Amino acid sequence: MKRMIIAIGVFVLPVFANVDGTVLNRTTGKPQPGVVVTLVQPSQSGMDNLGSMKTDAEGKFHFDKGSAGGPQLVQALYSGVKYNKMIPPGTPSTGVTVEVFDASTDPAIENVQNDFILFQPHDQKLVVTEVILVGNASTSTYSDPKKGAVRFYVPADGQSSISVRVTGAEGMPLDQTAKKSGEADVYLVDYPVKPGNTRFDISYTLPATQPMTVAGKFLNAGDTGLFVPTGVSLKGDNIAQAQQGPNGLLAYRVTGASFNAEISGSAPEQAPATEPTGDDENGPPKVGEIQPLIYQKKFMGQPVLYWIIEIALGILALGLILLYRSEKPQPAEAGDAGQPARRRKGAVG
Repeated sequence: MKRMIIAIGVFVLPVFANVDGTVLNRTTGKPQPGVVVTLVQPSQSGMDNLGSMKTDAEGKFHFDKGSAGGPQLVQALYSGVKYNKMIPPGTPSTGVTVEVFDASTDPAIENVQNDFILFQPHDQKLVVTEVILVGNASTSTYSDPKKGAVRFYVPADGQSSISVRVTGAEGMPLDQTAKKSGEADVYLVDYPVKPGNTRFDISYTLPATQPMTVAGKFLNAGDTGLFVPTGVSLKGDNIAQAQQGPNGLLAYRVTGASFNAEISGSAPEQAPATEPTGDDENGPPKVGEIQPLIYQKKFMGQPVLYWIIEIALGILALGLILLYRSEKPQPAEAGDAGQPARRRKGAVG
């Protein structure tokens, strides 16, 4: 019992472990020397820098002391592009491999697979969400700050409320800034498209009007479509008849690059959020299940549920340690005549 208590106590105590590994260039298939590697830890105030260094001639890096707990992030800056490798708590922090790729401005590298727009009309506003899925089947990262990864059109009334979130091939959603292009009402997102799939979520709001109309354009290649929740309908030039989509969404095909839609009806209070995947490139976006807030809300970069479990384990271990310290030897029972006294079962001594 005592050994188990001590083991649990040691398990939850902070441990400053070394962090080391190799930066591997997947374009060349060789370790990459001279890459700036930074070890950071997400915190409530942002990213805490735990140290930086350059990889040696064999592409290796080493940090003598990592964080005392919580997730760590190894960031490698190569050819102007930042690559991330997450080290979750409890996983090995040695022998870490960070993959990087040569950068290219060749637009043929990226492939826009889908470009969908979801309209959610309410009494006071119209919420517009455009989801763009981009694939990269090469062994290079597409990066062109001037042209950007994707472009999108926003009516003048919605340009003050634009928000952009990008989920890259590494699976980490990051907020990005929309940049104005040289074309009126057209914006771009300067984000490196790494090998794999990258998702761009662009949202903005428009004031509600009667009748409610919205003009739009698709500025990227790939399959396009318009979606509305149950109880809402669209009509207009270049808009095909609706088809039943997932989770009650109605799907409309647009026959041209632009549209002018008249929207009728109203969205429910919590309309389903689009969750397109690459399973069916020609189908409508799939709709993801909305998780409870305990999974959605984050603190220091981690879901709140993660911290609740960590705190609960810490409290449990503290209670066990206090219980162990409070144990005292019990008096020995008198043995038979001429025999040594036997200890009571469980006594410490």
